[in-house]
Amino acid sequence: ERLVRGAGYPDNHVSATQIALIQKEKSDKANYEAKYVAEQIEKMLKRGYSVTEKDGKTVRPCEMRDFCILMRNRKNSSDYVSELEKRNISAYAEETAGYLKSREVSVLLNFLRIIDNPLIETALASVMLSEMFMFTADEITQIRLVDREANLFVAMCEGIGERYNSETGEKDLPLLEGEVLAKSKTLYSTVNDMRMYAVSSTLEELIRKIYEGTDFLSVMQIYKDSEKRKANLRILIEYAKIYEDSVADTVSGGVGGFLAYIDNILRLGGDMGRGSVVSSSENVVMIKTIHKSKGLEFPFVFLVETDSAFSTADKRKVFQFNMEKGIGFKLQDKEELVKYTTLPYEAISCINERELVSEEMRLLYVALTRARERLFISLEVTDNTIKDIKGYCESIKRAGGLDRSLINGAKSMSEWLIMVLAYHKNSSVLRDIAGVDERAVKSDDETDLEYVLYEFKD
Repeated sequence: ERLVRGAGYPDNHVSATQIALIQKEKSDKANYEAKYVAEQIEKMLKRGYSVTEKDGKTVRPCEMRDFCILMRNRKNSSDYVSELEKRNISAYAEETAGYLKSREVSVLLNFLRIIDNPLIETALASVMLSEMFMFTADEITQIRLVDREANLFVAMCEGIGERYNSETGEKDLPLLEGEVLAKSKTLYSTVNDMRMYAVSSTLEELIRKIYEGTDFLSVMQIYKDSEKRKANLRILIEYAKIYEDSVADTVSGGVGGFLAYIDNILRLGGDMGRGSVVSSSENVVMIKTIHKSKGLEFPFVFLVETDSAFSTADKRKVFQFNMEKGIGFKLQDKEELVKYTTLPYEAISCINERELVSEEMRLLYVALTRARERLFISLEVTDNTIKDIKGYCESIKRAGGLDRSLINGAKSMSEWLIMVLAYHKNSSVLRDIAGVDERAVKSDDETDLEYVLYEFKD
């Protein structure tokens, strides 16, 4: 099957699909695809690469909003944002992973933990070492040495003279001095103030009070990605409000309930959406998953990260289920202490795998048809890729073309793409890299392809 172009374009319009072959060592973990995409978009923006409007007549220079980067999942989306930002190109990606474990959010959550219970030592140490209070490791050691047997918070109270002597009934003299004493008094006072404020305020109000009382948002300015960090901190206020609204009629609200809710999310491996500095409606490069791109179109689309392997999680399950075919189990021989699959398990597993691969192919079709003017595909080429190309060419030669068994054996979208390109009439560059005889494999497909070779060096 093929897609036939239906729109009209000027005669000098460049429509050839660009295939970027990025040569790298298998052991090299750097994301060179992100570098290629950022470099290509920068070139096109600087040159004022032309964009034809939907009327087929109006031509204008391209803008950032004309570009979209498509990937199977969001795993490496931050790499692309980072590379684009290095070139002063704004990008928007719906990032979800890593929010609760980000430095600024984890510090704020730890501060809430010591408001709830100041005797939690790891949370207290984290806050003390953070940008909020700027303790050094040596200063925390001094506080610990005030009373090695006591809790860190109790030792700090002794050190600043905020602990009463059981014999005299009066406060002892401070045991700390200098800058560590000043910092400790500030921390002690702030924690006490916030604990008092938490009694009569909502969680949302408490977090706002923390930001005001510690100037934590302003402190984020010291970081290069300060706007992102501040956006993450601001959106935590929204999450707190949503949580309180959801538990308004229960007894599980407050700081303790919210922290238990967050800890449960972390325990189950979940996360929350990150705060965004830019919105999807602004003039920015869009970074989307293929799923989220359904029904959309962009003048220029970069398809990346196609080497993500198809999921094999279903094969590890103890049972296989299909709405039409039923259920199949693995069985266990308790005497021999072995597990083995059954015929229904294997049959339903094959059906499910076929459906999974079909869905992946539908997604690939979606990805390849989002570009209105030009499509860019990047493929990383390692020694293993070259072996694959040779194997595909041998199979194509024997079968006289792409056969079903070869296609069904693919483990990723990139394998499908390389199979088709290896057989394509205008793919001599790809075949030359693998040392394949041009006469052995060549289709009659006249589609325009533009190959570029990249070899990045750090």
